[in-house]
Amino acid sequence: MSDSSVSPSELKRQHPDEKRQSDFQNHFWAFLVVRPLSFYVAPLFLRFGLGANHVTAIGAVVLCVGLVSIATGTSFTALAFGAVLLNLWYLLDFVDGVVARYNETSSAFGAFLDWFVGVIYHVATPFVVAVALYRTDAFAFLEVSAILWFGVATVEVVFRLVRWLVLYKTTQLLPATDEEPSTDLEITPGMLAGVVSSFKAPLLFLGVVLGAIDLWLLLYAAYTVAIFGPELLIHARRLSRYDRSR
Repeated sequence: MSDSSVSPSELKRQHPDEKRQSDFQNHFWAFLVVRPLSFYVAPLFLRFGLGANHVTAIGAVVLCVGLVSIATGTSFTALAFGAVLLNLWYLLDFVDGVVARYNETSSAFGAFLDWFVGVIYHVATPFVVAVALYRTDAFAFLEVSAILWFGVATVEVVFRLVRWLVLYKTTQLLPATDEEPSTDLEITPGMLAGVVSSFKAPLLFLGVVLGAIDLWLLLYAAYTVAIFGPELLIHARRLSRYDRSR
């Protein structure tokens, strides 16, 4: 059912304080730019009667077209177009949540679909950038063998997947807390991970503009490897504290 009366200010008022805190700590680029913009984009979908899952599906198509454009293109136009579409998907990834909250239609399937599309983004993007570097060196800053970038992409993806598995297992082993989530914009030690991760799409576009997408790929591979050890230590300490408290 369409709603032509919804306004960005109304959607912003419905945004939970704990989500604002989560954006600040885990998606800093979204906190600064994408989330505020999503309040202006969401009404366009609501006025056409589209639900959150429709937005997620549209975003998935946008993401896939962007990935294909980067992987198959050898011109600035093709790579820039693909990078723009990845940034558009990132915006839609926040719009679907705004639509779901307004319609009160949050669901387990919708959450899974949103998560799965995000996995495609994080896993596929390093490899399509490696393919682009293999197809042309016009956007490479470093003069190294193009085949090397497939190894760099593999390292980034493998370490990222292992990080997710460790987080998933730690969450399973630790009991749910009844504490109220903080609504203040608190700076935490883990914010660096959210800041670096959230800037992935805009930095890719910048890498295309500067002709340095190889530096983008190297940056995220190095970051994912470097953060693995500290995150593993943090999870181990959380489990240890829980064992001592029982």
